[in-house]
Amino acid sequence: MQSKSVLSLAAAALLLPLSVFAADKNKNSSSVEIPSQVVVNGKQIEPGTYKVEWNGNGPNVEVSILQGHKTIAEAPARLVNGTYQEAIVTHQDTAGTNVLDQIQLKNKELDLRTNAGRNSRPNPPANSGS
Repeated sequence: MQSKSVLSLAAAALLLPLSVFAADKNKNSSSVEIPSQVVVNGKQIEPGTYKVEWNGNGPNVEVSILQGHKTIAEAPARLVNGTYQEAIVTHQDTAGTNVLDQIQLKNKELDLRTNAGRNSRPNPPANSGS
């Protein structure tokens, strides 16, 4: 009887890491190059390579922009499946600040735009290079 308990405990211990690994496998993320300074949800982001993660399968998701393991900015977004050229799309607000609107990946687009008070001049897409 005691050997069955030990065997059950050992089996449960093996399954736990598999479930944690499966959760990481389903994480939605990509690398993106931001070529110029932009603002995301009020946070200034300097040019560089960032990891973009989003929670959810859409259409409404929460996007996190990370540098290393540090979250730089978070924003709600709309996930759109399709075929895109990998790029970022920005617009200039009335103060001349570049605001990140979209992150276009190979098969998805993360649309960070809001309709609130948008008075802007759109900028052409910038290739992310990833």
